[in-house]
Amino acid sequence: MAGPSSSNIPREEEYPYPSHVCAPNFVTVKLSGRDVYKVWKTQMLRLLEGHDMLGFINRSPPPLENASVKGKEIAAGEDNVHKLWKRSDALVAGWILGSLSQQTLNDIIVNRDEDDDDFTTAKELWDRLRTIHGPVVQYQAAPTAELLRITRLLRWRGLRGGWKIKYLGGLHVLLTCADVEEVDDILAVKDLWMPWFSKLDIWRGQSFLYERVAWIKVRGVPRELWSRETFNAIGSSVGSLGQPSEACLEDGDMSGDYLSVIVSSPAPINEARTVVWQGKKFRCSVTKVCEDWRPDFILRQASGGMEKDAVSPEKEES
Repeated sequence: MAGPSSSNIPREEEYPYPSHVCAPNFVTVKLSGRDVYKVWKTQMLRLLEGHDMLGFINRSPPPLENASVKGKEIAAGEDNVHKLWKRSDALVAGWILGSLSQQTLNDIIVNRDEDDDDFTTAKELWDRLRTIHGPVVQYQAAPTAELLRITRLLRWRGLRGGWKIKYLGGLHVLLTCADVEEVDDILAVKDLWMPWFSKLDIWRGQSFLYERVAWIKVRGVPRELWSRETFNAIGSSVGSLGQPSEACLEDGDMSGDYLSVIVSSPAPINEARTVVWQGKKFRCSVTKVCEDWRPDFILRQASGGMEKDAVSPEKEES
């Protein structure tokens, strides 16, 4: 009796294991920073796609260890799907590690934060590199009130890329996104961000002028000149106007009014200004009254995630 034909052996999809591939022939750019991330990612994706291995960086946990496999891999001495998956996953991780600069390797292996877990799969390594070197968008908000609502804007627009926000001072923030395509989409649709922000750019390592938002109190304005226009004019002589005055003649406290200004000096604010009414001069004081302003997403982080909007010093003191 003839032996069983190999065609009678049940076959399941085999895990790819192209160990003969020389990754540097396909990925010619060493990942060394954000400026080369997009090119590096494109080359790496083409390499993985060409060998049907994209699944190792974008989906699915490893198979159960007690699963079995049929076909060619049995002849090679492997009878466990989990082992096969681990072998191919380690190959992908090796390709990725081999495409990194020495500094990037140090950053993710040697100099990583203590809170960061060790990566155990190619997907975890891929996600970490995307977080570190993925695109960052610089937003410059228009008024201070809009900067308060950045997180609400992101939720409202249903953005999916896992955005992270860092406050740089003044009206500048950095938004880090893991989804390069989503960043490109936002940049292309000005109607999405122009009502909220005066400027939006990809950050390519450029430096920023130091700025801070300071709450000030203006004292000494006479009743005859008590108006928002007067306080805003005094505030504008100190820095760019952030939160304007809300003074009106119905105010119960007319000893002074609060507003915020954007200044480029870290020096304390303690200045004097003179206003004139009917030839008479009135000397007014301008002083900083609280800690520098921070947007609400910073306050929520500090308070354990509670919803809390930035408020004026007058409300904080009550």
